[in-house]
Amino acid sequence: MKYLKMLFKFSLYFAVAFLFHFSGVNSFITYIEPRHPLRGSRAKPGTPWPLPQRWIQSQKVLSLNSSNFRISSNLKDCDVLTAAIQRYEKFIFADVNGTQNPLLPTLLQVNVFVNETSCAYPQQGDDEYYLLEISSVKQGVIEARTVWGALRALETLSQLVYQNEKTRAYLVNETRIDDWPAYSYRGILIDTARHFIPVSTLKQNLDAMAFNKMNVFHWHLVDDQSFPFESKTFPNLSKYGAYSEKQVYSQTDVKSIIEYARLRGIRVLPEIDSPGHTKSFGKAYPELLTPCYGYNSSTPYVPKYPHFSEAETLNPIEENVYTFMSNLFQELKILFPEKYVHLGMDEVYYECWESNPNIQFFMKVNKMQNTSQLEQYYVGRMLQIMKNIGYKYMIWQDPIDNGVQAADDTIVQIWKDSRLDSKLGEWRESAEIIAKKGYRMVVSACWYLNYINYPYPGKDWENFYECNPRSFNGSNEEKQLVLGGEACLWTEFVDSTNLISRLWPRASAVAERLWTNPQTANLDDARFRLDQQRCRLFRRGIPAAPILNGFCEDYAI
Repeated sequence: MKYLKMLFKFSLYFAVAFLFHFSGVNSFITYIEPRHPLRGSRAKPGTPWPLPQRWIQSQKVLSLNSSNFRISSNLKDCDVLTAAIQRYEKFIFADVNGTQNPLLPTLLQVNVFVNETSCAYPQQGDDEYYLLEISSVKQGVIEARTVWGALRALETLSQLVYQNEKTRAYLVNETRIDDWPAYSYRGILIDTARHFIPVSTLKQNLDAMAFNKMNVFHWHLVDDQSFPFESKTFPNLSKYGAYSEKQVYSQTDVKSIIEYARLRGIRVLPEIDSPGHTKSFGKAYPELLTPCYGYNSSTPYVPKYPHFSEAETLNPIEENVYTFMSNLFQELKILFPEKYVHLGMDEVYYECWESNPNIQFFMKVNKMQNTSQLEQYYVGRMLQIMKNIGYKYMIWQDPIDNGVQAADDTIVQIWKDSRLDSKLGEWRESAEIIAKKGYRMVVSACWYLNYINYPYPGKDWENFYECNPRSFNGSNEEKQLVLGGEACLWTEFVDSTNLISRLWPRASAVAERLWTNPQTANLDDARFRLDQQRCRLFRRGIPAAPILNGFCEDYAI
């Protein structure tokens, strides 16, 4: 009996080894130096990223044939699902030389069942749960409550399929997956003001986001450096504020990006930052900005570097500022179907306001003791304008840090951390304070992807992976105020030539943290899985950077 058990174990081991030897791993990484061998287990072929919450996979294998495999849906009139099925059938059978193994059972069809029929536009808090089953009865099934959950399931399905290394046969294991995101908000911020990012690059990034189950594109549209957004209400904003007439997003461009994102289950959250970061406004409308006064000067528009330039911040005491902002955001509301808008509110340099005699007189008349009370005045006016328009709102954490009381329904984005600047303090301390005030939060402090961690640039993904956005001191109720997180890419040193490779696959580490939220971060195993995901992105046309030495099968350059 003991001999039979040993023989069975050996046979099972041999069968598994045989399967993996002849199955296309599609990726390979190796050590930096021989004396530092890689730990962990190499990823099985067809390992999904982000890792599902519950994943059961057997050793039974089915084969697929591109000529007769079909994905069907019960929502025949849903353009989102119809387009997704067409995309994913192409992804699954991307290899024109792919074959079928006639000795294995054939998976002929996957049926998609969605409970809700709404197919309009994704919103904060949408249900993205799905069930995916593939069995030897030759049919697979996807069940989801919403079309957005079905999209995540189709992405997983496409990742489960792999190819035999020698025969190129399409294969998939019997599988059951119950999956849902740990966080409802999983975003990427891209700054298009410091460098104009072409529409094609933004859409390529939306593809990569969908491949990693991220669902919010936070579009930092404008900033001090340029105003590249076409406003039909205020056409001079881009006429004078953009770098050039070619470096402007027309409203047709914006609509195409929103639609491209919608078809992938991604929200487009616009940000018009104010009252700081508005120097580009002043190129067309200088009367909106606060005239700054320099050292002991009675002359306006005098800089005092590094504290302020001659004019870079909206003037909070001018009524025409609020009329202007109301009209601009009304235009935005018509263009963007997103219910939320990001109002910025970060890095307001009080020194300029303090230097202006008209502002000082206004503060005295209104019994304001300090400039944070003036900021309170501006924030309160802006939030009321947003309510009147019908917007919900997000802001950066800065006003809260300054003692400003925002509306209770404000979402606060946490960005400050000592790793960015030693003067900023630790982000968990900020989260603890803001949570105690009852605000919902989105954490970005761990994930400034424009920074590269030298001298180990291939390892900074590990820091991203290990950052848990609820790892601050607080009650369970306070930690539940964290809606999710967002990777930020500020573009001082990034443009279309390096944006995708700077983001990916480093942002994939953020994606798994926000989707799976592993309680124990196994970096050794995650490294192999991330490399497989990097090669998967590469095969799908995303020039994701390598994380270590190695190659991506036939796709190595």
